[in-house]
Amino acid sequence: MSTSMPTALAGGRYQLGQLIGRGGMAEVHVALDTRLGRTVAVKIMRADLANDDIFLARFRREAHAVAQMNNPNIVNIYDSGEELVSSESGDAERLPYIVMEYVKGQTLRDIIKVNGALSQRDCEQVMLGVLNALDYSHRMGIIHRDIKPGNIMISEQGVVKVMDFGIARALDDSAATMTQSQGVVGTAQYISPEQAQGQHATPQSDIYSLGIVAYEGLCGHRPFTGATQVVIAAAHVNNPVPPLPDSVDVQLREFVMSMLSKDPLDRPKDALTVSRTLSLFLSHHLVHSIDDGSGALKYAVCSNTCTCEVEDLHVHFYCTQCHRTLCLRGLPVPLVHLPDGFTLESVNYVMKGVCSDCRRN
Repeated sequence: MSTSMPTALAGGRYQLGQLIGRGGMAEVHVALDTRLGRTVAVKIMRADLANDDIFLARFRREAHAVAQMNNPNIVNIYDSGEELVSSESGDAERLPYIVMEYVKGQTLRDIIKVNGALSQRDCEQVMLGVLNALDYSHRMGIIHRDIKPGNIMISEQGVVKVMDFGIARALDDSAATMTQSQGVVGTAQYISPEQAQGQHATPQSDIYSLGIVAYEGLCGHRPFTGATQVVIAAAHVNNPVPPLPDSVDVQLREFVMSMLSKDPLDRPKDALTVSRTLSLFLSHHLVHSIDDGSGALKYAVCSNTCTCEVEDLHVHFYCTQCHRTLCLRGLPVPLVHLPDGFTLESVNYVMKGVCSDCRRN
């Protein structure tokens, strides 16, 4: 930053301490909230972003919205504002900042950098924490837009904490950001194909980004690399995802790959669906893998109290309007007698039509 960093913010309330993180858009300091006597983290945005009226308006609005969230897997936002400082040329500039919960621990990025790939169970646990945060935020109408290992904290107690909700939204359509990243909002290594093409992010965009995080956690490296951010972003749109290693359970491999479908409609429906499926992996290593004819494997559980066994065979229903695939456990698959010499390996019995929810709408 060309602007000299102050030692305190908000009239001396926040006394800035050690620099604990730095990125292209901001730097983070540990600080003391002198009014409440607690340690906090302060993210200070680049001074030039404050000159972008679009960014500043969204920054204020999104900081206020995110501050209303209360979830154990989301880093709390306590305060936000802009500090008036002098640049090296003597001009007055504003530094936008956010005051956050201080989480003592490591980012997932640093953990993978030092230790390499995670165990399958550790990766699943990290995903469950992020999914809890995403399920909550999506129900609040807030899409993260920049899920990546650098935005996932693991506390010293092992609690998963997602940070930087709302920052990507504030940067979206900002002139400063468009100049910096050729119009791509989000981090290229984890960006969804639709975001890479300039389309609006949806909850399925966050699911794709988490799929990339899961891929990296299981492999120790990202699926796409390139000489520039634009080349990497284009790979998300055009290139097939390299297969996960055989050491990962086959159903988990297929499930992560479904999160990485190019078409958002071919990804799991929402964060809660992904979370419930992963919970089945952890408890029973059981999940329904369904070929519904849409060109992508789908996954579903029968109910919140699903107790299916692997050998259970029942009808699945694919809705042609909302593109959900539903388990109809009360309808068994019809018994079919194969001719002599044939050996049955699997059964996928799928009906297509319009589900009851879509008919009501």
